Amino acid sequence: MSFLLSKWTIPLFAWSFVLGTGALKASQPLRVAVASNFAKPLERLIEEFEKRSGISVAASSSSSGKLYFQIMQGAPFDIYLAANHEYPSQLYQQGKVLQPFAYARGRLVMWSQDRSLPLSLGWLQKNYREYRFSIANPKTAPYGQAAKAFLKTMNLHDVQVLQGESVGQAFHFARSSKKVLGLVALSQVRGLSKKDQSRFWELPQDKYPAIIQSGAIVKGRPQQQEAQQFVNFILSSKAQETIASLGYQRGG
Repeated sequence: MSFLLSKWTIPLFAWSFVLGTGALKASQPLRVAVASNFAKPLERLIEEFEKRSGISVAASSSSSGKLYFQIMQGAPFDIYLAANHEYPSQLYQQGKVLQPFAYARGRLVMWSQDRSLPLSLGWLQKNYREYRFSIANPKTAPYGQAAKAFLKTMNLHDVQVLQGESVGQAFHFARSSKKVLGLVALSQVRGLSKKDQSRFWELPQDKYPAIIQSGAIVKGRPQQQEAQQFVNFILSSKAQETIASLGYQRGG
């Protein structure tokens, strides 16, 4: 695994990776801008895609909003995988990308370091004042928007909130203290050990807006054909099965 460094590298809680599998076809890798919640699942998909196609893929992760603004400013990404439909749609309306596609539906959970907590709606309504809630920045992160909507739906207006730049940072806050409840992506929890996974409660989906994760191919880039191959792969039945196993519902 090697890291990509450029003027577009995001300085905090962001990373880039290239997964190599021997002789790869393209001299330059496909560059994918991916929302933080989907970073780990994307690693799995890239590994399989590279084995099948021989096409190298590099990814950079941050909040959907930050990546949106980078693409608007001309960042050299070939594919954008956001955590909502709005950002790709806005780029499409401005002629920056091709027609957006849905690749997954996100699921929001509450996670705690304290395994003894009986996390549930009833417990939350009685005990929420004893805890702080870590959420992603609602201005740039769709999971933060969903978390904020959940708290509002539950009439928890006076909660103490720790706000992270991305859902990845929000999860980091939750893992740092037993008095912090993280409103984060199920996919993040699925990446933990079974012992740690037992500390989460999946929030009722009727308590927050649907998290339709969409993507798009960026226009004007030199590897349009390879980008389309990668998109076709992540929308394939096999890749969608992998995505579902990692904490999402299927896209489309």
